[in-house]
Amino acid sequence: YLALIHGHLDPNKGSMQVPLGRLPKDRRKFGVVSGGKMSITSYSVQQEYTYLPNVYQDGFSLVELEPKTGRTHQLRVVLKHLSKPIVSDALYVGRKRAKKDLMWCPRQFLHARKLCVVHPETNRDICFQSELASDLQQVLSVMEKR
Repeated sequence: YLALIHGHLDPNKGSMQVPLGRLPKDRRKFGVVSGGKMSITSYSVQQEYTYLPNVYQDGFSLVELEPKTGRTHQLRVVLKHLSKPIVSDALYVGRKRAKKDLMWCPRQFLHARKLCVVHPETNRDICFQSELASDLQQVLSVMEKR
């Protein structure tokens, strides 16, 4: 996966392990909860940006994410827990910030670049790849010019 997140991750490469589960006060959301199912995510920062410094003091990072487990909303929740939410994620970034984000990023910036599955009959890996959509590529182009 590829995600544009608020802020910067330190170190630039690593792994995150946290227990995830439904939030008792809002059952449609997930969060880091004691007794939740363990999630493991590897990450690597690809690029850092300082875009709209008067509005976003913490900047942004383009991050490659690889979930090692398959928990619901895993990537979104782990990044929110680290206070590095995904740009334009209406559910986890917060209402005010999502409204600001949507002014320059038309949708949640989370892209599945590669998906591999095991074929049920041949037992061979089958991989599908997808380039970054043009609207998200446009967001990065604008940020790189700043």
